[in-house]
Amino acid sequence: MIPDESNNGTALAAAPNPPFQTCLFQSHSVSPSHRIIPSCETLLKEHFPVSFRKGNFDEYIDVVNHGTLPDFLETEFSLARLDDIYPKLWRVGFPRPPRSLSTQIQMGRTVVVTNALDMHLVWGGGKMFLKPLPRYLLEPEFWTAILCSSPSDLSKIRKSALGLLYTYACLITHPVDLKLALDLGLVPKGVGNEPDWRTWRELAAELLHPRNFSQVHRRFERGELRLYRLNWIYILRDMPSFQLYYSPWYNYTDFLVAHLSWITAATIYIAIVLTAMQVGLSTNALKDNAAFHSAAYGFTVFAILGPIIAVSLVLMMLSVFIVLNGITARSARRQPEPNSETITSSSVEG
Repeated sequence: MIPDESNNGTALAAAPNPPFQTCLFQSHSVSPSHRIIPSCETLLKEHFPVSFRKGNFDEYIDVVNHGTLPDFLETEFSLARLDDIYPKLWRVGFPRPPRSLSTQIQMGRTVVVTNALDMHLVWGGGKMFLKPLPRYLLEPEFWTAILCSSPSDLSKIRKSALGLLYTYACLITHPVDLKLALDLGLVPKGVGNEPDWRTWRELAAELLHPRNFSQVHRRFERGELRLYRLNWIYILRDMPSFQLYYSPWYNYTDFLVAHLSWITAATIYIAIVLTAMQVGLSTNALKDNAAFHSAAYGFTVFAILGPIIAVSLVLMMLSVFIVLNGITARSARRQPEPNSETITSSSVEG
């Protein structure tokens, strides 16, 4: 996928144009014609991660190099989970660009950094998940030499990568948005050459051109996606496996605390209502009221059975998750052994 360095100049000249020409990390003291163009080898060594995970359970680790670069890009820009439910995405988000980063903060959302592109711009529980912009995506040479060199083979990856760039052009619309993005680590900083507003404005104007929007992945037609609705779509689609799009619980204790907290609050409210009914039954206006007696009787039965049923359902759900996790763990043990070039997470840990 990476062109031969000996023919690098010819490859770059013949490659299609990238979606932008502005270099975000270009020094203003250097003219564009004299800018040092990084080679593919330099991009790989300086701006790509060390490794990436693969496998059904992310149990294998591969080092990012020339040979694994296609697999890395496919993993890095995968939107398969959203592609699977694309006809139902109209229930999850409005067909509009994402709102600016400062607006997200104003709405009380805490930015949570994620490396998964299919979690980018997913929000719920007061959190907004955002994938940071990789430095290599901001280099026009990366697009020319790699993503634009094989349009047919990399079209899906190119659309996903362009969609990520497009969302940041929407998220960063004011100088304060750029400052927030830099402080949160969402936009990379150059060594001694931090992106400035003037250069970002030029880059964003190129990215927002209609020709680019027509080429982004269809997922980005809807900017912000609700996590709660994504989870319900996956639960109803994969019953009875109860597969979630993203689990907010990292262990069984978190699951119990999240569900028993609302049961506790409901029980306290029921106790208050029962106390009020007891006071009402002692008054002259209600002690002989047959309708009030019937309502008090019905609510008393509900107060006894309601919490018991609710706790039983929570424990039943917990049992289902424990069984499903056990089945998943046993399936992971049956996975074929990786090849000699793949590092397993177990070998790293021990």
